Amino acid sequence: MLAHITGCAAFLVLPILFAPGRGISLSILRNAHTQREMLGYFLLVLFFYLNFLVLIPKLYFKKRYFVFAGAMLVCLIAITFIPPYFIPHQFSKNMPMPPELGQGKLLLFELGHNFFGFLVALFVSMTMSINNKWKQVQEEKLATELSYLKAQINPHFLFNTLNSIYAMAIEKSDHTATAVVKLSGMMRYVITEAHDDYVALEKEIDYLGDYVELQKMRLENTVEVVYEVNGPVSGKQIAPLVLIPFVENAFKYGVN
Repeated sequence: MLAHITGCAAFLVLPILFAPGRGISLSILRNAHTQREMLGYFLLVLFFYLNFLVLIPKLYFKKRYFVFAGAMLVCLIAITFIPPYFIPHQFSKNMPMPPELGQGKLLLFELGHNFFGFLVALFVSMTMSINNKWKQVQEEKLATELSYLKAQINPHFLFNTLNSIYAMAIEKSDHTATAVVKLSGMMRYVITEAHDDYVALEKEIDYLGDYVELQKMRLENTVEVVYEVNGPVSGKQIAPLVLIPFVENAFKYGVN
């Protein structure tokens, strides 16, 4: 936001800085030529944000190219003819309009004068919009991939754990109630907190610990499981569920 405000302010000051005359004074602001230039630059700023926020997303990205081209033509005409309409060129008896410069040529001069600025505003707004669109697509792609990964992890783990608890229940194991409580806590973590971009590392470690405990209950004494947590974990954050695939694979491939 600050960059946009600074850029717009610097752009709107250009007609004053390049106004004919020596030095910058209030008299420059009273000059019809400077006022006309400032109004033209202000319209270019309006066109930039209209294009950036509305026309490109609503028309160009939705492949309504003919409507977009028509809107560009209307904007160009407005930028060209509004300033001289509200602030006309001033000619006097001492300095009349040159005979070779009629109204038609004067309008063509205005069109050529504003066309370059129009192209610059169009190019910059198109570049920024396409860049933002590309970033949005990449973020959506990443979010989709992460959601797919979570969808692959959670049902697989859930079904395996439920089968293990079912086997414990048949055997009337003393660990059945504990396993149900740990599974409930893990699923609560996945549903309520794992959708955030980052979670507390402590909670993620607890989630892994519960998973390991459930696997140890399932495997009982058939496999020696060593699980250690080293280093401080409080006050740190991590993306959720990025470590569980490694732990799952350790049991899936290491045990088998």
